[in-house]
Amino acid sequence: MDGLFVGLCLHISGQFEIIQMNIAKLVDREIVEISATNPPDSDGIFSEKQNKIIYQRLRCYIIRQIDTIRLCEETVEIFQPNILLHFFSAAFVICFSSLCLILSLGFARLLYVCYIGAVTTELFVYSIGGSYISTSSSKICNSAYFFDWYKSNEDVRRLLLMLMMRAQRESGVFVPFFQACLPTFTTILRSAGSYIALLKTFI
Repeated sequence: MDGLFVGLCLHISGQFEIIQMNIAKLVDREIVEISATNPPDSDGIFSEKQNKIIYQRLRCYIIRQIDTIRLCEETVEIFQPNILLHFFSAAFVICFSSLCLILSLGFARLLYVCYIGAVTTELFVYSIGGSYISTSSSKICNSAYFFDWYKSNEDVRRLLLMLMMRAQRESGVFVPFFQACLPTFTTILRSAGSYIALLKTFI
């Protein structure tokens, strides 16, 4: 289940990255090819045919962005029980396992070390998957911002604005009460460390 979740997160992140790269290279790949027969104006403004090509391509990218966002939401909905259960229990499991590690002797310590490593790794897997998605989805906004919008017509500018507005609300692994990402991972580890220090005072 953990491997499947990471694989889906990487796939979703890759889809966002492809959209971002397509927007960044749209002018070089599509516009330059027809510049010989339909050159831009003297001040660099795109011609009518160039604006039409850009508009059609951007519409395709918006549709792909929406489909990718829906895929992300469906994936989170499927894995939400696992994510909630693990994130809520991870701090306590790490805390009590660390205490058992401190109090145990001999071979039992190795067992607790392996168990703590397994729980921490699983927590990291869910966190890194969510971070990949949120980072890649927000990059679309940067590509749309640095696009040559000032050379395009109003229709193209409107599509770019739609891309930027949707990308500013980053996608990610959002579950009730928190978002699965690396900052949440570090917060849980800090909380576990605080619990360990507190409980050690009573031992």
